[in-house]
Amino acid sequence: MTKKIKLLILILLSLSVYFIYGRTKNTYMILTNIGDGLGIGVNSYGIEEYNAIEYYQDYLKSQKKEVVLHQNFSQKTLHTKELIEKIRTNPELKRELLETHILFLTIGYYDWIYASSTTEEKNEIFFQRWKQEFQTNYQELIQEIRKYYSHEIMAIGYYPRAKDPMEKEAILYINQVIQNQEEITYISTEFLLHQEEKYFWNPRSYYPNREGYKQISYKIIENT
Repeated sequence: MTKKIKLLILILLSLSVYFIYGRTKNTYMILTNIGDGLGIGVNSYGIEEYNAIEYYQDYLKSQKKEVVLHQNFSQKTLHTKELIEKIRTNPELKRELLETHILFLTIGYYDWIYASSTTEEKNEIFFQRWKQEFQTNYQELIQEIRKYYSHEIMAIGYYPRAKDPMEKEAILYINQVIQNQEEITYISTEFLLHQEEKYFWNPRSYYPNREGYKQISYKIIENT
């Protein structure tokens, strides 16, 4: 198959998705949730439970909308480079992006976890190099997504709940990079830290309980 025919097929598919999007969004919603542990709803004890997007799905259903939720490409340890590669090589993920009405993206925290676990010297040189690499990777990720998806991206941020000062600074930097992206609706989660005892039952875990995820879903509703 020539490159021209492949391009024509992609254009026709994109146009068909566009018209379907316009006709059905009021009553029929396709959501795609791609994320790491916070995105998939890992709870305070490391168990994958109900996530914020699933609560949002429940809300849409209560508004008499038919909802399909895709989240097959989420995983606890997902990082930006891995997701970029998945988008480039996985036809199923490309198809999901093409047909999606709202894309939810929760990614970045594990970039730091992975990088910091592979070095013995977490000094300022390492930190500045990581910041530059993360910014480049995140921007590349958004560019790759935009090849197949042109609608709203809702990016869920992170809360700086870390004892290590460098990790806390890294989380704040991740949020900054996300917020600086054009055409992204940023959902802050830092409000959860205002009531840590209520939303974080395990002091040794980064992840909140179900009530914490429900509160994140309320922030999503406020921004849709």
